[in-house]
Amino acid sequence: MTLKMRNYGEIIQRNVAFVNREPVERPLFGIWVGSYIPSQLYKKAAKSFSSKNKPITPEAIDPKDFLADIDRLFLEHEQIGDDLIWSATPLIGFPWMEAIVGCPVYASSDSLWTVPYINNWEKLDEINFSPENKWFQKILEFKEVFAEHSQERYPISTSPSPIRGPGDMMGAALGQQRLCLELYDNPEKIKKLASIYTDIWIRVNKLQMEKTPRFQDGYVVAFYNIWTPDFCQYNQEDSLDYLSPKFFREILSENHIKIFNSFEYSLIHLHFHSLYCLRDLYKISNLKIIEINKDLFGPSIFKLLPTLKEVKKHKSLLIWGDLTKEEIRGLLNELSPHGLCIYPIVKDVEEGKALLKRMKNKNL
Repeated sequence: MTLKMRNYGEIIQRNVAFVNREPVERPLFGIWVGSYIPSQLYKKAAKSFSSKNKPITPEAIDPKDFLADIDRLFLEHEQIGDDLIWSATPLIGFPWMEAIVGCPVYASSDSLWTVPYINNWEKLDEINFSPENKWFQKILEFKEVFAEHSQERYPISTSPSPIRGPGDMMGAALGQQRLCLELYDNPEKIKKLASIYTDIWIRVNKLQMEKTPRFQDGYVVAFYNIWTPDFCQYNQEDSLDYLSPKFFREILSENHIKIFNSFEYSLIHLHFHSLYCLRDLYKISNLKIIEINKDLFGPSIFKLLPTLKEVKKHKSLLIWGDLTKEEIRGLLNELSPHGLCIYPIVKDVEEGKALLKRMKNKNL
């Protein structure tokens, strides 16, 4: 299929206006097609990274196996024609940061998962990162293969996705249950581990940033496909769902500040159980975008409206997930358009086209 080149100038203007919370006539609209689960997202490559009950190795994953899938995903996005710029991201859904710090990764045709590897605190001083790390090198290989293949048809994303933060990394390395217990039993060890993982997180993303080609004189953030004039890094910290506000402030808050202020632009991914940290996040100047997931089994977006209105007073707000037409209509009616991106999931391209048209016309 031959596609007409889209007007990237207009798209970039809308993205810049969103990030800067400038006055606009309507929100930024994105459309996510299909699943975000690796086995469903990569229809052709899914079988290639099954580990068959053994930890998967970097050598088992060949970026070239994913080229047909990323071309399909790009084509689907271009056919819909939303306000975002689709980016090629190294194996969405893979636990990259967990693998880099030493967690064994297992894969089946249906899912990916890690198992804890820190079984005693003597290993704490052995944790380190080298640019020669095989999982880090695999990220760079993905970027190189994708860039050569794309021939600048689409950008290479700023990072893999998800790029899990130090809380999630600790939960994977220790196990979530043990992490919660160690917060009481060995808080100083946990603080040290969080600091070590934060430094590794920053170094990994600074180094892979150097290998990310610019696109239209800027960059596109992984998964969420927002264009920014400088490198934008996002942090996924699902551990906030089970950590208390007290432990967030004692263990993670300063590390998040360090992470976000290491980049000109930053985005954080949150679920509704994590919203207790918002007031702390508002204070971080380089954190430009707060993304809040509308989860399939979470509360209705209408219950979150007061919180969403408050977020928009401080940061650009991206709402992604399983949004109903009624919820989208409510967002359009209740929230001002500046600094707002509405990003629903649809099952296929035709549904995406129809929904985007209705969103633009406020006919939902």
